[in-house]
Order: sequence, then structure tokens, then C-alpha cells
Amino acid sequence: MASQSVTSLDMASQVKAPLAINCTILVLVIIVVGMRVWTRVRGVGLGLDDGLAAAATILGILCLGLQGFFITNSNLILKILFGFDMLYVHALAIIKTSVLCFYLRIFASPSGLRRVIQALLGLVGGWTVAFSLALAFVCHPLPFRWDPTIRGGSCGSQTAMYATLIITNAVMDLVIMMLPMYTIWGLKMRGPEKIGLMACFSLGTAVVVASCVRLTTVFNSNYDNSNPTGGALSTNIFLCVFEVLLGLLCISLPTLGPLYMRLTSRFVSTSSSRLGGGRPRCHGGRRLYGYGHSSSASGGSGSTSTAPPRRRRA
Repeated sequence: MASQSVTSLDMASQVKAPLAINCTILVLVIIVVGMRVWTRVRGVGLGLDDGLAAAATILGILCLGLQGFFITNSNLILKILFGFDMLYVHALAIIKTSVLCFYLRIFASPSGLRRVIQALLGLVGGWTVAFSLALAFVCHPLPFRWDPTIRGGSCGSQTAMYATLIITNAVMDLVIMMLPMYTIWGLKMRGPEKIGLMACFSLGTAVVVASCVRLTTVFNSNYDNSNPTGGALSTNIFLCVFEVLLGLLCISLPTLGPLYMRLTSRFVSTSSSRLGGGRPRCHGGRRLYGYGHSSSASGGSGSTSTAPPRRRRA
């Protein structure tokens, strides 16, 4: 009994610090997602991508709540882990779907890019169903996942299942992140602005790094045993919640472009009026940030030019 209480205290100490970190990030997520909604309401209006981001935020809060239960319910770790896994997979899927819907919203040209985005939406849907079923039926019967005392129960390799989930998730994140880069580079903008916009869409790299770090903890958590390693398991749970919350930040920050440009345009116009300068120029990045649809340098079918029209000489 004494050793069990010591183990519970060790588990609590291992979880409290990561829980505090994720709580801090959650506050930032709520602020950024709230600013996203406010910016869209004041601008082009709310879309499906915004609703999905809000839904993923709710799932992120639930995941964080389950992370906290690891402190006070050490005897229910396996049950909590099962529910956590389901929330985690669906949170990641909703985040990816939100990004792809955002792409469909800004890339309006009837080109191959939209077909690729639609194909990725189907892939994300299939990925979600596949791993939801894998999590549910990796053990037979299902209660054997959290009650290894059931006679005749057996499980497949949970370590291999989690590793496959992480690797496929990271690959999809990379593909989704790189998808708009060519189009962004073709926008009629200045070079530094293009690089800044590409960097904004490349924030998902941090999520991929978190996934790779988590992959190393999976092999140390002993999922294939009936008693997963406490320290590695708590680190794994922390990284899962961290990945979800970081993903929410990454998909919401690019949508704050109109707010940033509105604030900077006021600053530039104020500075120009004081210095006697002219009006600031409007660049193509405003459309990509959410004011409208983007255009490529090649000017494909259905594209709209973001450069200001030239006046004809008399």
C-alpha cells in the first residue's frame, strides 16, 4: 500500500509541471481563436474552417482535462487513456480538416490544387475512421484494454499502432503545410512579404517536431504490457495535448492577417500623414490572409489579380 502511494505521488509530480505548461498554452489558444472569430466576423465572415477550429478547441480542452485526471486517478489510467486516445485522434482530424477548408476558401481558382485539397479531405476522413477502429478493436474483447484481468483477452501490438498513427499524422501535416507554398510564391508581392507569409503557413513544422519527439516516447511507454511505464506515459500524454494545442495556434495565427494589416495600415497611414507621404499600397497578401481569393503569378483560370490597376497614359 505504501509503495502504491509513493508511485501515485511520483506520477503526480511528473504530471503537474507539464499540465501547467499546457494550461498556459491553452490560455493562448483561447485568446488566438477568439481573435480569429472576431477578425472573421469583422471581415469576410465566419466559415466552416472557423467552426471546426472552435470545435477542435473544445476537444483540446477535454484532452487537457483528461491529462489532469492522471494526477488524481492513477488507478484508472488505462480507462482514461482509451478515452484520451479517441479525443486526440478526432482533435487532430478536425484541425487538419479546418486547415484544408481554409485552403478551399482562399484558393478559389478551379485548378488542380483544389482537387488535391479535396483528395486530402477524403484521406483525412479515411485516416480518422481507420485509427478510431484500430484504437477500439486493438484488444479483444474491448474492455481488455483497461482490464487485463479478463480471461481469454488479447491485444495486438499497441506500440506499432501508435507509431503508425504518429508517422502518418506527421506525413499528412507536412503535405498540408507545403501545399500552398508554390501558390504563395506566385503571388504579386514583394519578396520579404512572400517569405513572411510562407513562414506564417510553415508554423506547422513545430507540430511535426512535437510528433517526432512523441514517437520516441511511444517505444519507452511499454504499451504492449498491461502496466504502461508511468514516467514515459505521462510524457506521452503531455506531448499529445501539447501537439493539439500547438496545432490550434498554428492554424489560427495565419487567419489574423487582416487584423495585423488593419493595425499596420493605420500605423503607416498615420506615419505617412505626419511625414506628408501618400497612401500605403495594397498587396496580394491581403487576399490570401482572408480578404478574398488568392491568385498565382501565372494567372490561371478563374484567378484574380491582386496588383493595383495601371492607369493608361493620355
